[in-house]
Amino acid sequence: MKNKVIFIIIIAFALSLFSFKSNNSLGWKEYKNINGVSIFQNIADCTNQHNPTANSYFVFKYTNSNSYDVRISYKIEYWVGETCRTADLLSPNEYEISIDIAAGQTLEYSCSDNNKGFKLYKSSDSRNDDGLNRFEFTNIKVEKI
Repeated sequence: MKNKVIFIIIIAFALSLFSFKSNNSLGWKEYKNINGVSIFQNIADCTNQHNPTANSYFVFKYTNSNSYDVRISYKIEYWVGETCRTADLLSPNEYEISIDIAAGQTLEYSCSDNNKGFKLYKSSDSRNDDGLNRFEFTNIKVEKI
């Protein structure tokens, strides 16, 4: 009887781990594919040392399928409701992104990354702003380096 209970607990634990891994890996959606570079987006909840409340972020992953190194550059149009917050910013600014990616490399966000190219604020549970924030990458260029 005791062995049966342990076996059931192990099976339940293994299934929960498998389910978590599957859901996490299925969350990435291809946003753009340009000249051998795929940009994927997902939504992740992150906290930081100054704010223990989890905020939701648009997060990004870049995959260079080319046999050579590239530099991807673009501008982020960041919208809150009907207002584009980045339209009148002087250049250069934090919404002008440039990322170097080695041949065959994948670069992915982490919660500690503050680079807008990897993590962009979406919403917070403490505020009623879910669905108001959105983004668009414009003037995307992929250059061999």
